[in-house]
Amino acid sequence: MKKKIVVYVLMAFIALFLIFRFVSISNNISLQRGIVRSVSATEHNDIVIELENDSFYYINRGMESEINYEWFQNYLPGHEIELYIQNEHLFGSNSNRIVEVSINDSCIYKK
Repeated sequence: MKKKIVVYVLMAFIALFLIFRFVSISNNISLQRGIVRSVSATEHNDIVIELENDSFYYINRGMESEINYEWFQNYLPGHEIELYIQNEHLFGSNSNRIVEVSINDSCIYKK
């Protein structure tokens, strides 16, 4: 009886892992170019960059890193930047997580 319980519990853990695991469909990085409309922070300490084409991208836990948020917020709006985005899919939705930010061919943030 104990073997059956152990087997069922193990199967349940495997099933939960397969259902809720982070699924990366591609390890590729895509490049997004655009003019920054705004830079803001979230309650989860992420830094969000909105481009003029109404797309949003974020630096995960950016407020906890060495990023100069005030500089990002004051300097980037109105400037054209290049964002390198990690192509990830989590529960069927796309993630717009930034792994690198460049302006004028200079890297200003890299994960």
